[in-house]
Amino acid sequence: MTTEIFEKLIKQSESDILDFKRSEYDFSSNAPEPKKSEFIKDIISFSNTIRNETSYIIIGIEENNKKIELKGITQITDDSILQQKVKVNVFPIPTFRYYSFLYKNMLFGIIEFPIKKYERPITPTVKLKGLQPGMVYFRRNSSNDEANASEIIHINNWLNSLSTEYISFEEIINKHLLEILDDSIPLSKIIVQLLNVSKKFDITKLKKFCEREIKGLIKGENYSDDEIYSILDYRVKTVTALPYEINLEAASYYTSSQLLQVLKNEHGAWDQQLLLQYSILKIENHIKNFPKGQNTLLHIKDKMNDEDIYIYFDKQRLQSYYQSIREELKNLLINLL
Repeated sequence: MTTEIFEKLIKQSESDILDFKRSEYDFSSNAPEPKKSEFIKDIISFSNTIRNETSYIIIGIEENNKKIELKGITQITDDSILQQKVKVNVFPIPTFRYYSFLYKNMLFGIIEFPIKKYERPITPTVKLKGLQPGMVYFRRNSSNDEANASEIIHINNWLNSLSTEYISFEEIINKHLLEILDDSIPLSKIIVQLLNVSKKFDITKLKKFCEREIKGLIKGENYSDDEIYSILDYRVKTVTALPYEINLEAASYYTSSQLLQVLKNEHGAWDQQLLLQYSILKIENHIKNFPKGQNTLLHIKDKMNDEDIYIYFDKQRLQSYYQSIREELKNLLINLL
């Protein structure tokens, strides 16, 4: 769960894939029997509901006349307790997880139901108040209901159509995190894959990042001046600038670092910060095709105060841009977990 996904969910009304609970389920010894069976029925119904996205129960929210009120909860039931209560009362055993989420200094409980293939619809195995063994329950709009014969066929067909393998959002993010830590995998490949992930799970921040890196930075289109030293500071490095282009071949006996110093001492070059606007693929290609030798520099033409300037940097500086992009992406994914 991320803040972005949570905020999107609480702007919606209850539906067949979303339910709000004012308080935790009551599992106390003196709780009325319908209260004890309410949790089991919810788990069965959400798991059996035909859908193409993850569904949620959010505990700590009250909805009245389509108005949402955030209440929060004071304690969280351990996920293992909930798993055990389901395991002994239903078959097949459904996949879900329960965890806490902090939002605006309030604690909420989240029950998350991934899309999962089962050999048949999930049903109760014991008689409970409002639940009959062998009966199929599912979500009908914003409430749980008993499925009729036709609806059971549709649920069976849906289950049969699902892939046998399901990868959760967390597993997807962890997979790409491991790839980011592997320097042998090009960032461009990972970012293209993550763009698809961002669209599938509707993660705006990740989507914007991937689109900028793939397309390159275009002022006024995908970034503004006030973002350069905030969200784009990872792409800002100190480089060496000159008001004119020089012939580097004449100084072939210098190393790259010595050559940069010569530009400053003999040609009036200066250090300045540069927002590198190249796409991630262009950066990779420049690194790959960077001329061999210790005295090579890459230079690009830029503008300052409407005048042409030439920016010079060595391979190490170019690689530092690349590693900063890698680090920024890594942190972005960690924050999604």
